[in-house]
Amino acid sequence: MNALSSARTFKVPTSCLVYTPPNVAAAMVQALGTEASDLWLEPCVGKGALLRALRAAGVERQKITGIDLSRDNEPSDKLARVSRGTEFLRWSMSTPNRYDKIIANPPYVAIDRLQERLRKTACNVRALSDIRVTAAGNTWYAFLCAAINLLRPGGSLCFLLPAAWEFANYAEPLRREIAKFFKMVRVYRSDTPIFQFAKVQEGAVMLLAREFSPSASTANTSGIMPTVRVKSAEELVVEMAHRSSLGKTKTDGGAGWKLSSSNLQRAFDEAPISSLFSINIGAVTGDANYFLMNEERRRALDLPQSALRPVLSRAKHLIHPRTTVAVWRSLKESGERVWLFDPSPSALDHIAVKRYLRWGRNGGCNLEGYKVLIRSPWYRVRIPIRLDGFLSGMSKVGPWISFRHMDRLTATNTLYGVTFSAGTSQNTRAAFALGLLTSRARDQLLRRRRTYADGLIKFELGDLREVRIPVRSSSRGALQSYSLAVDALQNGQQSTAIEIADRWFFRS
Repeated sequence: MNALSSARTFKVPTSCLVYTPPNVAAAMVQALGTEASDLWLEPCVGKGALLRALRAAGVERQKITGIDLSRDNEPSDKLARVSRGTEFLRWSMSTPNRYDKIIANPPYVAIDRLQERLRKTACNVRALSDIRVTAAGNTWYAFLCAAINLLRPGGSLCFLLPAAWEFANYAEPLRREIAKFFKMVRVYRSDTPIFQFAKVQEGAVMLLAREFSPSASTANTSGIMPTVRVKSAEELVVEMAHRSSLGKTKTDGGAGWKLSSSNLQRAFDEAPISSLFSINIGAVTGDANYFLMNEERRRALDLPQSALRPVLSRAKHLIHPRTTVAVWRSLKESGERVWLFDPSPSALDHIAVKRYLRWGRNGGCNLEGYKVLIRSPWYRVRIPIRLDGFLSGMSKVGPWISFRHMDRLTATNTLYGVTFSAGTSQNTRAAFALGLLTSRARDQLLRRRRTYADGLIKFELGDLREVRIPVRSSSRGALQSYSLAVDALQNGQQSTAIEIADRWFFRS
């Protein structure tokens, strides 16, 4: 039970008590590796699942320090030097001891729900020089920050965390910086609950950070933090064991693991989107009700197709990795607004076009709107010169690119247009699009998303341009992988899409 337990002065809600499954505990110990000289710290012992896993791995009692707020002794306490009735955060600020390995399933309690004394202690925690814990955060975040302070140079830690690690605003400073202070940081993300308690119904994150360096300049300066997606606790255990065995080398005595040099090189090659391709706003109509219409309205107005341009006008219009004529027609047949009034010079003499323009001048169109007012003529919407793809800043599954495979097709300003350098191959374009789906990019996007008063989540143009994505010298096979990833994304399997992208960059 790794949570703030039943101390006399503070009672934690039952929903905050989460138990570490034995197989997960064993996987955490295996991922860190065991050396005879290691000093271990378990900052929230609870029922002792991690202590039992350490004992099973052959770690001696005198090498393990355990801390827990609860005064209630447990049978597993004999497996380590356990201090009961000790508040870890306060203890961490005064102890002179430092550790080679720290392993924990910390408490999941909002800091503002803590007793005042505990709350003040949590808010005094600092990490990596200038990272602060605030009352808006959660106790697990404070424990993680405090644990980093107790690592020896070269030390490692493994923490079982809630899914909030990936998106919580209060955790953003540490998410942004942690990989710079370790030679390797990897996140394992389970999409289903792994805790043995019915009220914890979210997935979990396993954070593994190896070889701590107090100076960021001597550690992993790229800040790369790959995420491995799994579906369950069982898959988590298998994946962690598999990666541990892949990375073992003779030089580390078989105790630990690292990315191979080739994988490291691929992980380190990344660039901002703005240096790879351009993203710009779509066509601004100034009055969508006048300029946009569906097929039914076009027919009712008797407007010829030469007076209109095919268009995508909503995030939900992005449904396939390639927007072809067939894809666009399916949107048209389903009643979507996929026509933009954009009469060609020859169409201006058509009687229905003249009638529609006259209606627009007589109140049908908001001619006083700024974007309409500054145009000459007012009905000529400025269309992006060349588009190679489309991207939404408001998609529920996050931004992804649908490549344009239809002449004259454009997008309105509810979408972004994507343009690649002339001569860029389809596979290279797909490789860039895959980069946007990687866990590396998604982590940045979580930090950059804007949440507005009505709850709308949006990615602004400037924020998207600054996202750094991995790049590879070879783009072979990217188009096929991207098609598979988008299919998964559209079927609600976002974790699978990210896994496909990560595999293409980091495993192949």
